[in-house]
Amino acid sequence: MLKVTSAGRVTRLNCTLRGHKDAISGLQVFYVPSSLAARSEEHEIQLLSPTLVSSDESGWIYWWDLTSRRPLGVWKAHDGNVLTIKQLGLTWDRGAPVFDDAWFGKLLSHGKDGELKIWDIFEFSLDATHTFKPASVLSRRIYTEGGRAAQWPTPPVAFQMPINVMNFSNVDIRNGILLAPGTQDSAKLDIYRIDAEDKALKRLCKAVDPLEIAEKNDMDLNVQVPPENSSRGLGIVMKLVWLGDEKFAVGFESGHVVTFALKDDEVDILDFDSQHYPNPILALHYDHYNDKLISTSSADKIVIHSQDEHRTFKLKHKGVADVKTMENMVGMVTWDGYSRFYSYDNDSILKFQFKLHKVVPSIAATNSTVDIAENVGDLQQRASVLAFSHNQAFSRSTLVHTNGMGKNIVRRRDEMNLVSKFLFIGYKDGRIAIYTINE
Repeated sequence: MLKVTSAGRVTRLNCTLRGHKDAISGLQVFYVPSSLAARSEEHEIQLLSPTLVSSDESGWIYWWDLTSRRPLGVWKAHDGNVLTIKQLGLTWDRGAPVFDDAWFGKLLSHGKDGELKIWDIFEFSLDATHTFKPASVLSRRIYTEGGRAAQWPTPPVAFQMPINVMNFSNVDIRNGILLAPGTQDSAKLDIYRIDAEDKALKRLCKAVDPLEIAEKNDMDLNVQVPPENSSRGLGIVMKLVWLGDEKFAVGFESGHVVTFALKDDEVDILDFDSQHYPNPILALHYDHYNDKLISTSSADKIVIHSQDEHRTFKLKHKGVADVKTMENMVGMVTWDGYSRFYSYDNDSILKFQFKLHKVVPSIAATNSTVDIAENVGDLQQRASVLAFSHNQAFSRSTLVHTNGMGKNIVRRRDEMNLVSKFLFIGYKDGRIAIYTINE
């Protein structure tokens, strides 16, 4: 059962994907080449079809077809919680895809088992960008309890390396430059360059210490600890995110968010914010569409970083575990299991739009079911992560086939996957709900 409280936009539940046996830990809208293009007066714009990659806390990854709503592939990627999943070779510039041919078709995953893996998911040709084929034959069977993981083949591993997982930080990569917690000290950073073709690894920066950089630049990071404990002033790295080709941000256990510049293998501090102090950073998201950095913590506040301005927005609930954006919409998952959605106004202030909550259906309370009624809160399907699809700007009237086939045989559902704005919410019970967002 779905409960919706709305003050603006309305959502429609399309379907629920069932396959994972453990809590969903990550969702990534994974785009593949489409046989459809949008034709303008000057040229044709190649369109991408959205699929979904999901991970769970036991290390399984599912690759979902949004048309058939069945898996394209299922495999055991890690021994334990998957902390990061990310499509490589594709970034977005206000709805327009930007490709890196050396990385497109690959998926990065990083687990609590201390391994980072880059998987070859599909292959495509630059001469025919509308076609692709899977890099290997994957099992489409749903994993069942008691099954042997070896019976589910994995995609080819293009690259693999060990990663420090003394904490629960993610990793992030852009143009082959990888940000990760320090190998020997989780309060510091390591920065690597990965060569996709030669599968070579080079460490550009080792044990980057923000306190040392700040001291060198005579910068006060507002670290409120005694001098004898200054080495622990910011605590461990909690979240990492790229903001551009030479700019990234790091959220720390102390609640600090520090923005860095990377140029010529040198790291410098550009800015910092300590409004979350002393609550650890839980989520760090870069809204590329509006050029804003959003940080959340275990407290009841959200900080929106925009150029030289840091705005604070207070919630009625503590603990924002995940935050994502789509154009002017901001979605977040709070510790109480709700998914809440806001929009920016002209001053970057968040305005409430609607919230979503799912509960397990239960029978009415009688003398024999009082305990069930009293414990209905325990039956709530608590949300864990969410994701939005990217909006590819075009109209259905401009759609053309790029593989020589007529438009009249295009399945309507495939078209709708291209024009719809999707919201995906992963739950603690392993289910994934797919919604369509209407204006």
